[in-house]
Amino acid sequence: MRKIKLGIIGCGIAAKELHWPALKKLKKMFEIKACCSHTEKSASQYSKMVGDIPYFTDYRELFKLDNIEAVAITVPINLNYEITKASLEAGKHVIVEKPLAQNLEVAEEMVELSKKYETVSMLAENFRYVKAYREVKEVIEKGTIGKPYSVIFNDFNYISPNMTFALKEWRVHHKHIGGLVYDSGIHRIAAMRLIFGDLVPTAAFVSSAFPELGILDMLSMQFVLDNDRTFKGIYTIAFSKTGHREYRMIVLGSKGNLLFEARNNSRDYIIKIKSEGKTVKTIICDDKGLGIIEGIIGEFTDFHNSICTKKQVKSTFNEGYKDIWVLANAIQIAGKS
Repeated sequence: MRKIKLGIIGCGIAAKELHWPALKKLKKMFEIKACCSHTEKSASQYSKMVGDIPYFTDYRELFKLDNIEAVAITVPINLNYEITKASLEAGKHVIVEKPLAQNLEVAEEMVELSKKYETVSMLAENFRYVKAYREVKEVIEKGTIGKPYSVIFNDFNYISPNMTFALKEWRVHHKHIGGLVYDSGIHRIAAMRLIFGDLVPTAAFVSSAFPELGILDMLSMQFVLDNDRTFKGIYTIAFSKTGHREYRMIVLGSKGNLLFEARNNSRDYIIKIKSEGKTVKTIICDDKGLGIIEGIIGEFTDFHNSICTKKQVKSTFNEGYKDIWVLANAIQIAGKS
């Protein structure tokens, strides 16, 4: 198996706690040859963690190394375009963390950018690769609950004072639309688009009960499907400092309902299929923390296969644009309401 020589741009929490555990399991596919961060401390820490590789504080220096074929970009969202453009111009394959860009206009520029180069351009959206969401999609496509006609998705998040990931400076004082609602909600939009198809927001409202968490901490939107306007959905995402946590999606169908929720403090998923008020089937997806690492393994495997076979990845920049389109339009609708 060909081993891709990989450079890491951005050595923060995502690179250390999300990408590195997945890449350790994919040692036959990738070899990390260098890293870069805007601070020497962060870059040197990452270097030591993965095996004393060369490190830089300017990502352009990383491009000068002959042995870097591809880069994984995990930086604040507003830097995605600049670094992706420079990486593609340097002839590198690119996998860049979601969301694709800080707003819809820049996301469109990212899509156009990806068309100019033959190297692989991929969005790191791990929810497209999580087994649990594929299970839900399969149940629905088999007609187990009949024709789905509605979905209610509650995504409530408790932010404790020690949640450094959510409370990073660039997330709270952000340069992207929607704050945490956008940064986190984009995952759920990707998952719903995987399951149901393209979503079209029809109504929405937002709130900011906790300004210290950013510009928005709640969004509730109503939507229909682009290919089925009779299908109605409600998605609500909220962040609070007061303690409630819930991750539950209910799909209503003509023959029954499907309940999909995280349980055991979000350590696994359970899917229950109900008909005539009774549970007729239960599927447990042990995804070890919302399927995060499983999904990242999936996305990097897809990235590797695309580089080696030139087959298009599932998580393209265009898919990332479509994810953003949903949330950007919902936020815009909310602003007018």
